Amino acid sequence: MSRRASARLLILAGLVAAAVAALLFLSAGPRAVRVARAANPASGSVGPAGPVLPANGKWTGTATGGTTTTSDPLDGEAGCAEGTTCDTFTLTVLPGVYTGKIIHVDLSWTSPSNDYDLVIYKGGTCPATGKCTGTFISSSGNGATNAILTEEHAQIDPTASGSGDYKVRIVYFNAPPGTSTADPPQGTFSVSSVAVARTATYVSGGINFSPNVTVKAPVAESDGEPSSRTDALGNFYVSGIRGFPAGIDLWYVDLRPTVGGSPNPNYDPFMRNWAYRGQPDAFSPVNEADLGGDGGGDVDLAVGRPDPTTGNLADPATLASSSLIAANISTQKSVDRGQTYTRNNLGNATGGIPADDRQWEEFLGNNTVYIFYRTAAPAVSMIQRSDDGGLTFGPATTAGAIGQAGYIDVHQKTGTVYISGASGQVCHGDPPAPGLAPLTYTCVQAASDPNGVDHLFFVVKVAEDGTANGTVYVCYSNDHDIFLAHSTDKGVTWSAPVRVSNNAVTKTNIMPWFETGPTPGSVGVVWYGTDQATNDNNANWSVYYAQSFNATDDAPTFRQAKLSDHFIHGSNISERGLDPTGTGANRNLIDYFQVSFDPTGAAVVGYADDHNDFDGHTYVARQISGPRMVGDGKTNVPDPGPTPAAQTGPYPLASSVGGQAGAQVTDFRQDVADALLVRTNTDDPLDIVSVKYSCETGTGGIPLVVATMKVSNLAVVPPSSNWRMNFAANAPFAGVSPTGDYSFALSDRGDQFYFKANTDTNPAGDFTWGTAVRNGDGSLTYTQRGTADCGAFDTAAGTITIKVAVSKLNQFASKGAITTGTVLAGLRGQAFTSNVNGKRDSTRGGTEFVVGSCAATPGSGCAAAATPTPTPTPTPTPTPSATPTPSATPTPNPTPTPLPVFQFNSLTYPVQEDCTSIVVTVLRTGDTGQRSTVDISSNNGSATQRGDFTYVVGRLVFEPGETQKTFQVLINEDAYVEGIENATLILQNPQNGTLGTPNNAQLQIVDDASEPNSNPIDDSRTFVCTHYHDFLYRQSDQTGEDFWTQNIESCGNNAQCRVEHRQDVSTAFFLSIEFQQTGYFVIRAHKAAFGSAKSNPRYAVFLRDQRQISNGVIVGQPGFQAMLDA
Repeated sequence: MSRRASARLLILAGLVAAAVAALLFLSAGPRAVRVARAANPASGSVGPAGPVLPANGKWTGTATGGTTTTSDPLDGEAGCAEGTTCDTFTLTVLPGVYTGKIIHVDLSWTSPSNDYDLVIYKGGTCPATGKCTGTFISSSGNGATNAILTEEHAQIDPTASGSGDYKVRIVYFNAPPGTSTADPPQGTFSVSSVAVARTATYVSGGINFSPNVTVKAPVAESDGEPSSRTDALGNFYVSGIRGFPAGIDLWYVDLRPTVGGSPNPNYDPFMRNWAYRGQPDAFSPVNEADLGGDGGGDVDLAVGRPDPTTGNLADPATLASSSLIAANISTQKSVDRGQTYTRNNLGNATGGIPADDRQWEEFLGNNTVYIFYRTAAPAVSMIQRSDDGGLTFGPATTAGAIGQAGYIDVHQKTGTVYISGASGQVCHGDPPAPGLAPLTYTCVQAASDPNGVDHLFFVVKVAEDGTANGTVYVCYSNDHDIFLAHSTDKGVTWSAPVRVSNNAVTKTNIMPWFETGPTPGSVGVVWYGTDQATNDNNANWSVYYAQSFNATDDAPTFRQAKLSDHFIHGSNISERGLDPTGTGANRNLIDYFQVSFDPTGAAVVGYADDHNDFDGHTYVARQISGPRMVGDGKTNVPDPGPTPAAQTGPYPLASSVGGQAGAQVTDFRQDVADALLVRTNTDDPLDIVSVKYSCETGTGGIPLVVATMKVSNLAVVPPSSNWRMNFAANAPFAGVSPTGDYSFALSDRGDQFYFKANTDTNPAGDFTWGTAVRNGDGSLTYTQRGTADCGAFDTAAGTITIKVAVSKLNQFASKGAITTGTVLAGLRGQAFTSNVNGKRDSTRGGTEFVVGSCAATPGSGCAAAATPTPTPTPTPTPTPSATPTPSATPTPNPTPTPLPVFQFNSLTYPVQEDCTSIVVTVLRTGDTGQRSTVDISSNNGSATQRGDFTYVVGRLVFEPGETQKTFQVLINEDAYVEGIENATLILQNPQNGTLGTPNNAQLQIVDDASEPNSNPIDDSRTFVCTHYHDFLYRQSDQTGEDFWTQNIESCGNNAQCRVEHRQDVSTAFFLSIEFQQTGYFVIRAHKAAFGSAKSNPRYAVFLRDQRQISNGVIVGQPGFQAMLDA
């Protein structure tokens, strides 16, 4: 490689060395001449099958060495002298069929202080000095594509340049005499097949995941980049990092369908009953959550595998974990499902090099563990082996510099070890004998991309798929799409990459991870994706999952589904690890997350999420329907049964920690951290147990938002302390998770506020309020805006209460005034001392509070100052009147049965702008024994029907016993920059019932973060989706939408074909059975009934009747004809 900056500093020394070498070639006589030195051997031949005898595909450079004297920016050949600073090898490419073939010409040497370049010409001659005269073919002089300092790589494509003689020239750009002869450049030539370009088919939907669950740990302010594993029996583990030296946290979920051949009573397919297992790397051997951990910089888990020879699996399988410290990597293991640990603080240091980064682990069988990491500087790969379940590790082996460590995997049958690096290389090491660790590793460039392949991480896996050596895969992101490539010859040659992510759904996709299945071509891939074209602060992110059962085909199929049931993050995502540049990338999710498969073939995922929290925390989800990772994908994941009911409040339940009944935020008791590390195992004034949000009516009817924090002990209010309660108004996507544990609202997109009590200067407390903003680097900036209307400490109740008038908050509510029906989300609290690194406690994000029905009188805590009212004028005493004659007591009438009440189940229905829909629920309470109806309608606001949504009109019919009905509101995509728009949904005209509250609700359409310049209807998927809205008055079913979209997209860039296929789509919708028997039937019926052959029904009437006829109909789905006939 030509390291130009450093090499030029050595030119003077090189010139001197070259002069000395030249003198050695001069004889005393005047007729002496220089003798040219050729390569050894000087020539060789190659055919379509490879080197042709007597050539063996190798040669050695024999020039004496020196430094070229040219400023040639490419390879220095212009200044080389044959036999001194360059030599030439003649490669004859024999005639033959080279279709799909490429000839590789490679150069390597040992010492990185030497620098050689490679140039190839066809034909011509190579003079004693200067460049060859043939046709230039290729060169490698500014660095090999794999970033290794001692290699250069070039190619010949015979299908382009033909057969004949090629001059392959080695240029000694900086290789002084002595060093070059001791370490001569070694050349090789070989033939390989060209990877065939691959294009995938994408299928959307058909896979569902359980309602996402967040796991929690005491003390932890964050638990990011979760590592997760499921062993062959179904023991699932997930671990997140708090950061060094706070350590790591571990949770366990029982996903064993059976135990001992019988159904497992603790089987938890919805992952609701997770168990916190403490900190595997804890300093304290007594309580794993009290003293922080011996690490926390990075984490990786590994689980024992079946014995490669016998197939036996220990029960439970060994769990190995590792935690990064700046100086080394601490290691731990457990043989009782993480309930206890054996720890080794020295970890890798006994056989490796201290000062490490990004470790990965994998088992071979149940006792042997390989660990892979890179050193800090220089960044060199290190692989070590443990034979005691990952506790102690032996000597290190290196595969050289391959960039940031990507991953490690081990083929169980052969023991071959694979590692990958950010440079795009995959290295494999074969054991010299069964049971031994590899001694050397061979590295190959597996993939490359102009935009890089290191968008965290370049992951390698080898499948246990029944083939002799297993199929090796790499998965990576180029900062836009997710790609997969594979090798069937142990990583020697690689397929062309294929795009995994469906770019009709997401535009930016990063941080992929994957797991392989039990048959060739079966894989499951997860990643973070957004519909934004750029990874910036406008992006809203979700978790995606794609699976394939033919990923090694030339044209594989990937089925993609959204895994997360809410947006997990609203900002940029850092892809650089720690940010030494200080440019402010958001690291709240940290660097990666992982996927595994349980014994049923269901995908199980742990990911990071900060949508409702101060920082990133760990969530888990499991596949509950769709094809399972078993066989050819034609069988589905077993039905786990009905979704469990929501819990009665966030975990830990308020009643279990002494919190307030109905509190939307709860926290573990006795989990104050001292000096950011040591847990305080006593009740404390800063130990939050709950935060409850409410409202009350203040002076003049102005509502006040009330926040009350309860701590475990407030007998004495401490000085220099702070208690802060956060919330966000107008955050989009509000709604409580089906788990009952947290809000879906993306709090960073709302108007964020805080209430705060402080005792720095006033022992009685200063009570203030202000605004909060999430910064691009993930931190929060707090700005005080004023004094609270009132605030108080209640030492008996252990509460801190603060109240602020809505009118004050609304001065800073840029996304809409806080009023009746406004949802407050992002609810969370912190308590901390004013001195740096003192004591602190922080809660997780909670559920929601809806402003409305505020208490008419002041609640507990304090009363806001009231405006005095004037003393009333006394009224005269009235003159007594005569006592009236009693009348007869009337006969009482029977108490009438109260009518049922209709109401919406929410005051607000937020939805992201797209060609989509939102489901609205109407409840009926009270007497449900009779048939009753209520009409639905909509009124325009800043959002208007037809432009932003489709007009809502219809009648909901409740049969006896029915308590709720749903209807769809169809949302349209446009290209206007509009901000959040609102319309009103209305209940009216109740029959055999009455209207309750709310009977009006807000439809809230959240504008796209950025709008395209093109017409949305030009997008094929939007075009098709709009047809479903306009013709069928319903949201598209995924199968149909995919079919008609592909019908258009099959034209590629052929404009005329696209126009014709669009016309075909429109015609097909008009002629479809569904439209002919619903919407068009309404038109025909009106014409026949009212004798108006030339006119159509009014729009609202048409939609009302079409809804009545078509409700629930999807042609092709079971029972559709019976629904149409009803």
